[in-house]
Amino acid sequence: MTPPTAAGQDVCTPFPKCSHRGEIMPDASMTEASTPTLHLIGDSRALGRVVSALADQHIVGVHLEAQGPDPRTDRAETLYIATPGTVYGVDLQAVRDLSPLLPLITDGKRLKVFHHGKHTLSFLGILLGWTGALGSLSPSLFDTYIASQLLDLNAAGHSVEDLVEQHFPSGLPRPKLAGESPLLSPGVLQGAARAAALLPLREVLRPRLIEWDMVRVGKLEFDLVPAVADMELAGISIDMDRWQKVWAPYRARRSALAEKLAHLLGDREQQSLFGAPRFNPDSHQETLEALRRLGLPVTNTGESHLRPSAQRHPAVRTLLEYRDVAKLIDSCGDLFPRFVHPQTGRVHARYNQIGARTGRMSCHDPNIQQVPREPEIRACFRAEPGNVLIVADYSQVELRVAAALSGDPRMLAAYRRGEDLHKLTASLISSIPVDRVGKEQRQAAKAVNFGLLYAMGAAGLARYAATQYGVHMTTQQAEAFRRRFFAAYTGIRQWHDAARRLLAQAAHGSVEVRSVAGRRYLFNAEARLSTLLNAPVQGSAADIMKRAMVRLHYALAPLHGRIVAVVHDELLVEVPQVAAAEAASLVRAHMEAAGNEFFPSVPFAVEADVRTAWGGD
Repeated sequence: MTPPTAAGQDVCTPFPKCSHRGEIMPDASMTEASTPTLHLIGDSRALGRVVSALADQHIVGVHLEAQGPDPRTDRAETLYIATPGTVYGVDLQAVRDLSPLLPLITDGKRLKVFHHGKHTLSFLGILLGWTGALGSLSPSLFDTYIASQLLDLNAAGHSVEDLVEQHFPSGLPRPKLAGESPLLSPGVLQGAARAAALLPLREVLRPRLIEWDMVRVGKLEFDLVPAVADMELAGISIDMDRWQKVWAPYRARRSALAEKLAHLLGDREQQSLFGAPRFNPDSHQETLEALRRLGLPVTNTGESHLRPSAQRHPAVRTLLEYRDVAKLIDSCGDLFPRFVHPQTGRVHARYNQIGARTGRMSCHDPNIQQVPREPEIRACFRAEPGNVLIVADYSQVELRVAAALSGDPRMLAAYRRGEDLHKLTASLISSIPVDRVGKEQRQAAKAVNFGLLYAMGAAGLARYAATQYGVHMTTQQAEAFRRRFFAAYTGIRQWHDAARRLLAQAAHGSVEVRSVAGRRYLFNAEARLSTLLNAPVQGSAADIMKRAMVRLHYALAPLHGRIVAVVHDELLVEVPQVAAAEAASLVRAHMEAAGNEFFPSVPFAVEADVRTAWGGD
């Protein structure tokens, strides 16, 4: 099952139909601002009567207040249902049976307006014991939090209070209790005020999304909300015994490097009880003083300042190596065990749906997207007994997007024929037949493809090739590769030229570029060419991945499969072992279809492997 793809056909969808850009049809929920009335609900029968009474309401606001973000351990306090002029507050401690709510929530013809709907849907999923796709729990939704981020990600804040202050400077009427209750807390009224603000906020955010031609990306993001909530609820299993064994050598390496640094950089006049020089490698001041004793005229101990001296000074090389290992342990090895959930035994990371300006998702508490690629570390993330992981990722997604955006004929033809683009580039820049391209030449071409895609200069390409791909080339070689690359891929060159002309216009006012789904980026005179090129490519890749997640959120449900993590261009899906082959085929098909839905001119290839662990057991 997949959700409807048509956006904005009536008032029950996130985007009511408009006759042309900027002209908004009247909406039945638009009313004069008046003081809403708050009705408290304390039993299931009353809840059922309210749901029945709201049968003719096509749009309702839904808001849930809880003591924290964890739907399994934090207490849910009040669920609010808002209509024009009325707010119903359901006491979730008194009303244990929420099943009378289902006809309202699951009705696909009734639009639910949330703020941070991921939070509300996660709690509702647990409270209702919902076992299907969360998208089926609330098939049609508008999220004022997501809408605000789409319109202005850099705004000072996106809370309900922030948006009310921004769009309603004189404020909105706060709900007033119908009757009296001595037990009513200020928190209940505050939650009711947030719920009452949802419909007015939609009425100011929706027209802007339509006016700015962001209907398609808005619907994409709204459809994604339940998929992200479901992914967070699913979490991913981690083998903690294996984890501790894997990280033991890293901790031993950190200790050995710290000891080595004490001898290389420690102050000989200040020794420990055992006669070794004292030195704290984590202290900026001690490191600065130690490096100056070596004769380095440094004023900053940051990596970019120290890296040029690493080849000449073993102590600097050792210091940088220590930092790499220490950072790895702090941000991953020591961190992840703190987030193993006491009830599920799994790690339930939190995702920011629009975590970057380009539209890519980010992750925190903990950041699964920063787990190192070392197979022994990723092998700790495993499927539960009886299940398997489908590990699927797009092949060269940004290059394919760039080929489609630029219309480069050579790139498009290569992808359509199923050729290895890195081998083709190696052949073109080195003047050798494709069938004679070796591993090292392909690796160099890989650096060239990804480096020059965003207009790196020769010096930058040489550094990028060395640091990211272990390929060493002189600046002269890098410059020769640049010339041959742009001579071979004329569409990419023309795309860059068009971006330079657009950048020149930014000197006289902001310019706009878009992702394929309509995600909007504004650039001014301070913008860099690489950023202007990167935004629509990375943003379009994010659009594709998000569309794939929406499709799979529904398609995996009959197989009892769930997305358990997303790492940029890679998806991790957990399914019962008996459904492994079918699920792998389904994941591959839907991910590829999501790419072709946006870019029919280029095929999108996906590799989907069945494993017991992320690292490939």
